[in-house]
Amino acid sequence: MRLCLRHPLLSLAAIGSLALGIGANTAIFTVLNGSVLRPLPYRDPERLMVVWETRADNPKRAVAPANFLDWRRETSAFSGLAAFDDFTATLTGSGEAQRIHAVSASANFFEVLGVAAQAGRVFTPADDRPDAERVAILTDGLWHQQFGGRTDVIGNTMTLNGVVHTIVGVLPRGFDLPMVAGAEVWMTGDRGIPRSFPFPGDITAVRDSHIIAVIGRLAEGSSREQAQAQLTGVMPRSRCAMRSAPTGRALSANR
Repeated sequence: MRLCLRHPLLSLAAIGSLALGIGANTAIFTVLNGSVLRPLPYRDPERLMVVWETRADNPKRAVAPANFLDWRRETSAFSGLAAFDDFTATLTGSGEAQRIHAVSASANFFEVLGVAAQAGRVFTPADDRPDAERVAILTDGLWHQQFGGRTDVIGNTMTLNGVVHTIVGVLPRGFDLPMVAGAEVWMTGDRGIPRSFPFPGDITAVRDSHIIAVIGRLAEGSSREQAQAQLTGVMPRSRCAMRSAPTGRALSANR
C-alpha cells in the first residue's frame, strides 16, 4: 500500500492493465462457453442439421416450400425435417397494439429439436391439418412480460396480425434458437409451411420463391453424407415439377 501511494500513476496503470486483461479473458470465455463448450439446449444436438438449397451464386439459399415437402416425403436419412420463418407481428387485443418478434413453424418443429414445454404443450401433428385452429406458444419472456406468468393463460387467445391464435404452451426459460434469436412467440403455419406474410394461392405448391429455413434430425444409423446424397437426389425430380427452375441447383446440408 505504501508503494502504491508513493507511485500513484504507476499503480493506476497496473490496476487498469489487470482489469482490462481480466475483462477480456472473461468476455472470450463467455463467448467460447456459449458457442463451443456448452452443448446446445436440445436433445442430441450433434444429430441436428440446417438444410439449405444452394446454387452457384448462392451457397446458402432459403428453401422453396414445395421442395421442402418433397424432402419430407422422399428422404429416410432424417427422422424429421421442420421448416420455420421469423417476422415481426402486431399483437392486439391485450392493451395497446405492439410489435413482437414472431416465428411461424411446421408442427413437428419442437419434436425435431427435442424440446418440451414448461407449461401446456408444444405443437403436435394435428396442428398442421388444413382445418386446424391457429395456435401459438409463448416464450418465457413474453409469458411474464405480457401475461404476468399466469398459468391460466393456457387456452386463452391472442391476436397476431389480425388472426386469433389459441395459446397452447410456454417454452422453457432460456430456450433460444440462434437463427431467430430473440423470438417471443411461435405460431403454426399452413399445412406444415410457415406463413410469415400473406401469400396468394397454394403455398405448398410454391417452388419459385425461396422463403423458409429448414432443420433436420438425422435418423439413427444415418450419416450426414447419406442425408446429403438423398437431398441432392430429390432435386432433379423437383426440377421436373417446375420446368422453369434454374439449372445446376443442388443442395447442401450443414450442421
